[in-house]
Amino acid sequence: MNSTCISAAPHEKAMETLEVMEVHTGHKLHFTACASNIREFAGKLNSVRLTELHLTILELGNNDLDEISQLYENTKRLGLGAHPLTACSITYRAENKDSTNNSVRLMIITNLLGQLNWRSCTKTDLSLYVNYLENDSRLDLLQDLPVNVYISGMTAPDDPAEAVQMKMLERSYLYLDGYL
Repeated sequence: MNSTCISAAPHEKAMETLEVMEVHTGHKLHFTACASNIREFAGKLNSVRLTELHLTILELGNNDLDEISQLYENTKRLGLGAHPLTACSITYRAENKDSTNNSVRLMIITNLLGQLNWRSCTKTDLSLYVNYLENDSRLDLLQDLPVNVYISGMTAPDDPAEAVQMKMLERSYLYLDGYL
C-alpha cells in the first residue's frame, strides 16, 4: 500500500504535491490542515479515491473564533463519505486557554465523523488535544459511535470556593460523613 504524506507548511507546496500525485485505490493520505489550506484540500480530495485517511487539524491562533469558524465551514465540505475509507484517524490540536470555543471544536469533529461511511470504515481513531474538554457533556455523544477516542490537554483547576463549601457541608451534616 502506497502512502502520501502532505504537510501544511507551506500549504501551497502541499497542494501542488497533491495535484500531481497519482492515487490508486488502496492509497492512504496523511494531511495536516489549518484554516488557510483546508478549502483547497477539500477541492482536491474529491479528485482522488482513498481507503485510508489520517487528518490532523491544527488551530494556529489562540481561541481565534474566525479561524475556528472557517474550519467549521470548510470541514462540512470535505465529503469523506464519497471515499471507501476502511480506516480513518482524525487528530485535532488546539492551544486554547479556556473552554470558550470547545462547542465549535466538537461540532467540527461531529461534522467529520458524520461524513464517514460506517459500513466500510472499520477502524476510526479520534485524538483530541484540546484544553478544558474533560467535563464536556457533548463527549458522551461519541460513545455511541465505533470510534476509539483519545483526549488529552490541560484541565481546569479545582475551584477553591467549591472545596470550602464541601468542607462546610461536611461539618454541618456529620451524618453525611463518608458520602461527600
